[in-house]
Amino acid sequence: MFNGDPVVFSDIDLSAIITGKAPIITKGDAFVPGQIQAASLDLTLGSEVFGMGFASLPRSDGRVADLVKGCQYSFTLNRDQPGFLHRGYTYVVPLNEGLRLPEGFSAKFSPKSSSGRTDVFVRILADGVPRFDYVPERYQGSLYLEITPLSFPIFIRPGLSLVQMRICNGDARLSGKDVAIMHSHEGIFVGKEGKTIMAHDLKLGEYGVYMHVDLDREIVGLMSRANVASALSLFEEEAYDPYEFWEPILRPRNGLTLNPDRFYLLSTKERVRIPKYICGDIAPYDVSTGEFRAHYAGFFDPGFGGENGITSVLEVRGREVPHRLFDNDPICLMNFERVSQVAKPYDGHYKNSGPSLSKHFKKRYEVWEL
Repeated sequence: MFNGDPVVFSDIDLSAIITGKAPIITKGDAFVPGQIQAASLDLTLGSEVFGMGFASLPRSDGRVADLVKGCQYSFTLNRDQPGFLHRGYTYVVPLNEGLRLPEGFSAKFSPKSSSGRTDVFVRILADGVPRFDYVPERYQGSLYLEITPLSFPIFIRPGLSLVQMRICNGDARLSGKDVAIMHSHEGIFVGKEGKTIMAHDLKLGEYGVYMHVDLDREIVGLMSRANVASALSLFEEEAYDPYEFWEPILRPRNGLTLNPDRFYLLSTKERVRIPKYICGDIAPYDVSTGEFRAHYAGFFDPGFGGENGITSVLEVRGREVPHRLFDNDPICLMNFERVSQVAKPYDGHYKNSGPSLSKHFKKRYEVWEL
C-alpha cells in the first residue's frame, strides 16, 4: 500500500480499493480478470447507448442523465447483437463502474491504445464535473463514456473496454530533472539502434521529456483512408486487412504535411522502457510542438517496453491549418508519475520494439515495413 506520498495507485492498491468493505471503485457485478492493469483500471461499457449527435458537458450542478434525455435516439446493447456506431456521430454510454472518492483522491482517464489507434475519440463524463476525463476528490456517482468514431464506423458490445482510469492521491508528477536522473540510472529512453540515449541529449520540459518524430524510415506512418464503408468490430483481434483501412506513407523528401481533419499514425525516434516504480502519460496537446493533436491514448504502464524498449505510436490529427513536420521534430511530451508498489508490470498487446497498428488488424507490425 502507498505510504502517504503522492502516487498513482498500482495494481496492488487498485485490488484493495475494489474488494474491501467500503470500496472506492464500485461496480454492479463482479470485476473481471484482466480489468486491473499495472497502474490503471479498464472501465467497461454498460448496455444503454444514447445517440447524441454532439458533444456536451454537464454544468457544475447538472447530471449526465439529464443531458442524455435530449438524445436523438437510443438503443440497448447485447452480446449477441453488437451495436453499430456511425462515423462522425457522438454517443454516450453509461459505464458499469462508478466512484466514491475520499478527500484527496482524484481520477483521470485515457483511451486504451486500441481505441486511440483506430481513431475512436472517447472521453469521460461525470455528474457535476464540467470537464472531460477528470473526476475531483469526494466525487460519488456514475461514470459515462462519450464515443465518437472519427475515421471508421465501429461495432461495440456490453463489457467492452475502450478507456482506462488512474487513481491518485495528489500530484505525483516528476520534474524533467528528476526524469533525467532516473534515466541516467535506468536508461528509460533508447535510440533506434537499441543504444541508451545519453542524458544530455534529452530535451527536458518542466515536467517530463519531449519525444521526436521518426520520418527517416521507408514507411514513416499510416493515414486513415477516407470514406471506408466497412466497420471495425472493436472486440475482434487480428481480423482485418490493414490496407482496407490504412494508406502507408512513404518517406517524404521534404517533410510531412499534416492536413486538417486527417488522421495519422506516426512513430517516435525514441523507444521507451519504463521502470516498475513509475508510469508514463503523453499529453494530447502541446502548443509548443505544433497545431495538431499528438496523442489520444496517453497511459504507459510500469514495465512498458521491457528490456529493449518499444517505439511509441502517436495518434495524430491535424487541426485548423496544415502543419509540416520534419524528421526529428519534437512531437509530444511524455510526463512521468510515481506509482505505489507494482505486483505485475505491463503485459499488454504491444511488446515488439517497432511500431504497430491496433490489435484488430492482421500483419500489424509488417505494414510499417516495405
